[in-house]
Amino acid sequence: MADVIECQLGLGLRIGEALALKFEDVDWESNQVRIHATLIERRARTLKDGTKIPGWFGYQPFTKSGEGKERTVEAPRFLMDVLSRRMASSPTLNPNDSVFLTRNGTWVRPNTIRNHLRAAIDQAALDVDLEWFTPHKLRSTALTAIARAVDLDAAAELAGHGDPAITRQYYGPDEPAEPILRGAILEQLAPGA
Repeated sequence: MADVIECQLGLGLRIGEALALKFEDVDWESNQVRIHATLIERRARTLKDGTKIPGWFGYQPFTKSGEGKERTVEAPRFLMDVLSRRMASSPTLNPNDSVFLTRNGTWVRPNTIRNHLRAAIDQAALDVDLEWFTPHKLRSTALTAIARAVDLDAAAELAGHGDPAITRQYYGPDEPAEPILRGAILEQLAPGA
């Protein structure tokens, strides 16, 4: 779970985007990660007319931003360390080439991470509003850091938002700042920084 948290903080990803990462998405030479897919988990439900809609979980080869809207993100050093360690310890049984996988070599469900996060907060007896603190807050933290240190356009680009107005709505007013590499900004979110 700690590695997923660092991945979301280091790249500003949605939980499904983080869990859909494959080792082939990492450019080890340039410390960049290609974001182009997500994991989708839909609960089974019954419509008002009694029609049952089955649940579904799987890999979607595009993000919430839409098909053909992939982005390449500079990864901070702490995240490249996480990815390197995970690649070195990746089991032989990894048919999806996934960075995060279950013991059986399958995709990790986003809801599993949410449940583990809640359990960790409970076990640590932290006074945290679990309705407010979700894995998405990790994405918000990264995007807010970029918006404040660079500008909202840079945060929108990192987020994959097609319209900077969406970023402005959720991540605050545009504040001028000295230009700085995004990886250096996100490096400040590393444990122990």
